[in-house]
Amino acid sequence: MRSAPNLKRRKNTVFIFVNDMNERLERNFNEASKSVSLFVIQIKRESAIINYKIDDQKINQFEFILTARKYLYKKFIINQPSTVFILGWNYSELHTILFLKTIFSFKLVVASDSGFQDYNRSPLVEWVKKTLLKATDIGWAAHSRASSYFSRLLVPKNRLFVGGLDTVDVDHFIQAKNRSSDRELISEQGLKQLITVCRLSPEKNLILLVKAFSEFSRKNKEWRLLIVGDGPLRDKIEALICSLKIQGHVKMVGYMSINELPSYYYQSNVFILASTRDSWGVVVNEAAACSLPLLVSNRAGSSDELVREGENGFVFEPDKQGILNALEKIENRSEDWSEMGRISRTLSLEHGSEQYGKAVVQIVEKAMGLKRRKVPVSSLFLAFAIAAKRRVSEILSSHRS
Repeated sequence: MRSAPNLKRRKNTVFIFVNDMNERLERNFNEASKSVSLFVIQIKRESAIINYKIDDQKINQFEFILTARKYLYKKFIINQPSTVFILGWNYSELHTILFLKTIFSFKLVVASDSGFQDYNRSPLVEWVKKTLLKATDIGWAAHSRASSYFSRLLVPKNRLFVGGLDTVDVDHFIQAKNRSSDRELISEQGLKQLITVCRLSPEKNLILLVKAFSEFSRKNKEWRLLIVGDGPLRDKIEALICSLKIQGHVKMVGYMSINELPSYYYQSNVFILASTRDSWGVVVNEAAACSLPLLVSNRAGSSDELVREGENGFVFEPDKQGILNALEKIENRSEDWSEMGRISRTLSLEHGSEQYGKAVVQIVEKAMGLKRRKVPVSSLFLAFAIAAKRRVSEILSSHRS
């Protein structure tokens, strides 16, 4: 089998633009930088809060650049990237990248994990996307749903790459210091713990999950629900837990870093993600790597890839009855949890940071064989119009506050 070429030897330089850098992406980029000269760029915005901090103790193989827009031109002149990646449709500096593409000869890759059904689609917005994508050389889709959506937006099949996008450092979770004893301790106490890890926002459907769990736990008193995460609905969820009088059955621990998360996964028996909208849900990768049976909403893209129905978990409709049915199914399979967890871990290996690195290499190689697309005037005009609208909204918002 032919191994992936070491593109670094060919002096290929890759720019990946991110709206917000984080620890999960850092681990993916380290894998990618093993084979290409990688620069990860975040453009400073006045209103942005920079959460990612460069740790001098870490040895990253990529270069992270936090820069103002006015210095980008110089970065392109000095480094001459062969390929530029944009992560997500809603990249705030798309107009800047398209303008630079009219000057420099790089190939442009747009990555997305969105499927057509993820949102209520406006015909006007869909037309805008089609126009912008005329300047894109490759569409990088996380999964088949996203690939179908790219095709719907008229990206030719030979310019699509599928897989390897929504990944995590599974080794980090697998190799967490022998946490399996935590799970054994929970079982020895006669308890069963359900865990969900997510932002506490409306689309994560936690209000309905708590209500369904409250009903489920009346008959199954040994169950506990652990909620890991923070967000705008925290106060509302805490109030709901109190009103349902289930404080002894539900615990909220707030946000946890990627280094703290394994401990919480390993002290739980089953993972659930009840989102009403979720393009992927990388927490499913993490839970799978920690050998947990999975209950995943059918609205999450990861449900297609990481859940084998009845083998390592169940996919459900994210309404109250769907959640209750999923909980009943997993309760009835408690003797199989260990084997289900083993299957989850095996599946997680196909969605780790190593796959991200391989995907970047394969996309760069694929781009080499494709004719570079020019930037249509219509695409450039639209990108600048969208940027201007966004800027006006930011100014008006700052004046109101």
